[in-house]
Amino acid sequence: MKGNAPLTHVSNDWITYCCDSLFVSKCFYLLIYALTALAMQLVQFFHRVWKVASLPLYLRPYSVVITSPNSGLIATIPDCVSIDGLKKSFPHFTSLADFFVSFYGPKDSQSYLTAVTNFTESLAGYSMLSYILQLKDRHNGNIMLQRSGHLVHIDYGFILANSPGQLIIDSVLVEVKFKFT
Repeated sequence: MKGNAPLTHVSNDWITYCCDSLFVSKCFYLLIYALTALAMQLVQFFHRVWKVASLPLYLRPYSVVITSPNSGLIATIPDCVSIDGLKKSFPHFTSLADFFVSFYGPKDSQSYLTAVTNFTESLAGYSMLSYILQLKDRHNGNIMLQRSGHLVHIDYGFILANSPGQLIIDSVLVEVKFKFT
């Protein structure tokens, strides 16, 4: 879907993909969808717990629906770009700190301070989640930056005992010779 969607530039060169749908269809093995759905249930659980406890931690739950043994629907996250996409789209990108100043304004501006607070709260939330779920396969393509400054992790196919290149099925280690992403 991303390949067919027009890339549009909006204010401050923020990049977003215009999608006709609220969901992206993916084809994976059922195990990957089941892990992603389980991870998202845990994201929703921790999101609610941290909110009730008034902790300054941010997670962005989204929907995952298994539709068959080899396909499913994953909700899109609007108004965001991957860190990898951000680096590729801005030829003079040097760091997130410099990007925040160029996009949100001077370090003493309210928009910059709000974005940094959002970034920090989401970084802390996803750091805790990554530790608890033993998230693997974290790279700049799996970490999104929302216009608000929040980080959002996607792609939860490798959690707990599973890791890229290996799947644990019925306590038997299966070597996978190809990558799922």
